[in-house]
Amino acid sequence: MADKYAGLGFFDTLFGKGMQLEKTANVVTEIHNISEFTSACYYEELVLTDVKDSENTTNTVASWFGKDPVSKDEICLIIDGKVRAGFDLSKVPEDAIAITSDTLTITLPKTEIFDVIVNPSDCEVYVEDGKWSHEHVTAMQASARERIPEDALSYGILEQADKIGRERLTDLFKTFGFNTVILN
Repeated sequence: MADKYAGLGFFDTLFGKGMQLEKTANVVTEIHNISEFTSACYYEELVLTDVKDSENTTNTVASWFGKDPVSKDEICLIIDGKVRAGFDLSKVPEDAIAITSDTLTITLPKTEIFDVIVNPSDCEVYVEDGKWSHEHVTAMQASARERIPEDALSYGILEQADKIGRERLTDLFKTFGFNTVILN
């Protein structure tokens, strides 16, 4: 009995060699259902520091005598961030998909950044000398949220998402039964 199914794919084994995929609107619907196809992630541990004149009493007294403050307040934050990028397949219009026999051709949208995740719980205060307001720490975290995607773009996340995404989508569509997948 094992020889009977030798060389057949998983679907052929379950449904027989005559199984056919409906190659019309169902394919478009299934592609749209995938929606955000994440193909690259960028992780960063960003270290931000800030220094200011200390507000302690010694500095206040020194300033009365025209002397420079003698101490500084310092803060150092370690902020973990993640950037997710890939193809938004819900943006593929129906006319961007063509099926001919066992060939699938799709014009993909450009890769994009889906989200930037910087959670307050992923922020560690490594050094905190002196008085720092909550607003100042929050502003430092906000600057990290702006810098991390810039770093991801410099690293080439969109190019990586495109390359890896095309490879994975080709493999995925071939499991749907297409022998040839062309991604434009």
